[in-house]
Amino acid sequence: MKRSVVLRLGWPVLLAAVFAVLKWCKIITWSWGWVLSPIWIIAAFWLFVLIIVSVFGYIYNRKT
Repeated sequence: MKRSVVLRLGWPVLLAAVFAVLKWCKIITWSWGWVLSPIWIIAAFWLFVLIIVSVFGYIYNRKT
């Protein structure tokens, strides 16, 4: 039986990797903040969703 390992990376990680390679090859001159922006933008989005859900959950549980 053959074992296979599946590495699941989301598109933000792959895009950040492409940007990093382009920066290391000096094709783009962006700062590292923008090179890694696909990762931190998605992280900020999910943090925002978590905060909104937490606030609504707190308000809902407070009224009951």
